[in-house]
Amino acid sequence: MISTRTELITYPAPPEAVAIHDFSVRVRAENGEWQDLFPYLVPVDIDLEDPRTIYVKPGNHRTEELAALLTSSIGNVSDCEGLLPEVLYFGPGMHVIEEKILRIPSGKTVYLAGGAMVVGSMVCDHVEDVTIRGRGIIYLTNIEKTTYLRTVQIDFSRNITVEGIISVDPPHYSIHLGK
Repeated sequence: MISTRTELITYPAPPEAVAIHDFSVRVRAENGEWQDLFPYLVPVDIDLEDPRTIYVKPGNHRTEELAALLTSSIGNVSDCEGLLPEVLYFGPGMHVIEEKILRIPSGKTVYLAGGAMVVGSMVCDHVEDVTIRGRGIIYLTNIEKTTYLRTVQIDFSRNITVEGIISVDPPHYSIHLGK
């Protein structure tokens, strides 16, 4: 017999996050207690085919959708304890990157904790062995569209891993892959 352990992990939103107040959202694991979720105001342009992404349209509103992102656990920053000097950690809360671009050097892990919102683009240019992971959000909604920033830009690099992060409304591509 195969058994599956179901665990519901939710993260608080930073105080600066913008909510939509047209509805409320509650979740629970099977037979668990109901928990309120923060309803982020997120522009949604397309429906992805990922079976772990669920879109619910309340009523007949064409511009408002509830996006629930359900994924498996990928661990947390404590899994990287031996590498801590190599980890750039964004904890819960709002983080605004100056100049809107974070250039990541070789050998680094960027970890976005659940509840973290990072305003800015992650750039891997001529680097190797970089990991960008976590349960946080890269939030580019208020970035000028003519900047052509991407959530993650990878150019002339190798051994780059991106997993578990949420990209919200990038001005250009979510992940740009160069040569």
